[in-house]
Amino acid sequence: MQPLLTDNRFNQYRQIADPLVDSLIHSLSSSLEGEYCLSMKTLDRLVLEPERFLPPNEASECKRVINEISQTPKCLDPKYFEIGARVFQDNAPSIYLILLCASLPQAYACSKGVEVLNHSSNLKRDQSGYQKVFERLSNTCNFVHHCMQPMAFLDETSIGNKSVMSVRLRHSLIRHHL
Repeated sequence: MQPLLTDNRFNQYRQIADPLVDSLIHSLSSSLEGEYCLSMKTLDRLVLEPERFLPPNEASECKRVINEISQTPKCLDPKYFEIGARVFQDNAPSIYLILLCASLPQAYACSKGVEVLNHSSNLKRDQSGYQKVFERLSNTCNFVHHCMQPMAFLDETSIGNKSVMSVRLRHSLIRHHL
C-alpha cells in the first residue's frame, strides 16, 4: 500500500502560500527597508498601529488586509466550529499529549521543518540559556487552545480569528525571509 503523504506530496504542499498576506508582508518589508526592519516584534506593532509606522496609503492597505484576514470565511458553518470545540474539550489532554509527544517532535526531526525553525531561531538558546523550543511548543499549544474554544470564530475580535491571523502573518514573514 502506497503512503498517503510522500516527499513529493509534502513538497507540493510547501509551495502553497498565502498570497494576500504574503503580498502585505512584501509591501511592508519594502516600505520599512533600511529604516525599520520588519521582524516578528515589529510585525505585532505594525498590525496594531500601522499609521504610526507607514505612509497613509500603505497604512490603510495594511488595515484593509488585516481586516480581511481576521474574518471567518462566510462559507464555513459555525455549528461545525462548536462541534469541534466540544470534541476538543472532551479530549484535550490526549490531544495535547499527541501534539507535544508525537506531532511536534516529528516535525522538528524532519529536515525541511528544522531548516525553517533554525532560520527563524526557534530552536536556538536565548540569552537566559533556556531552549527557545519550549517557547515554540507553548505558542503552538496556545494557538490550538485559542482555536478550539467555544465561539473562537464568532467575529473578527474572537480569540480564534486573532490567533489564526497572527500565525498567518508570522508564517508569511518567515517565508519572506527564507
